[in-house]
Amino acid sequence: MTGGLLKGTAGGCAEGSGGGLEEMELTPGTADELQPHRQAGHRAGGHLLPSFEGESVARKGKFLRAGRVAGYVENRFADVDVIKRMLHEAHTWAFVGLSDNPERTAYDQARLLQARGKRIIPVHPAAETVLGETGYPSLAEVPEKVDVVAVYRRSELAGQSVDEAIAIGAGAIWLPLGVIDETAAQRALDAGLDVVMDRCPGVEWALRRGR
Repeated sequence: MTGGLLKGTAGGCAEGSGGGLEEMELTPGTADELQPHRQAGHRAGGHLLPSFEGESVARKGKFLRAGRVAGYVENRFADVDVIKRMLHEAHTWAFVGLSDNPERTAYDQARLLQARGKRIIPVHPAAETVLGETGYPSLAEVPEKVDVVAVYRRSELAGQSVDEAIAIGAGAIWLPLGVIDETAAQRALDAGLDVVMDRCPGVEWALRRGR
């Protein structure tokens, strides 16, 4: 699996976020009008944000100019109710590809969710302890129930992790920005799992702050 681990922006939010999502604020009235499932996105302050026409995002009191990016998948893999349920109700998140490297996107996102009260389980061939949590070399070796499996691997390798998540009885799959395998995502849906694909957990959390 090591060769397929995600690095940089491909795995989710942009590299080097440094926890900035935790400080992101939306301008008054903007949050209710955001459409996180549209077919495009914006880059703002180093993070990819969903497209919303005619609105602005404020970060630390400053308006940021946004540029369109491509790649958002269709709505059935980004249902807003499913996203909200996974972020607010799911407790245990297994991060496939999470190593003890703060420069990796998986580390940044796992740290953010841990700060929000989530139980983080690192899954990586090195089985390192990350963010104070014991790591495991594979999902099959995780000894507890997993609510969400977040797959930080390249798209062409993500299907293997999706199948492993189905096999262990996980409740849901989260494929971050740039990780797209619609065939594997459909297998998970057919198996009864919730699926979110091509979305950043940190951005989605910021969009739903206080909601």
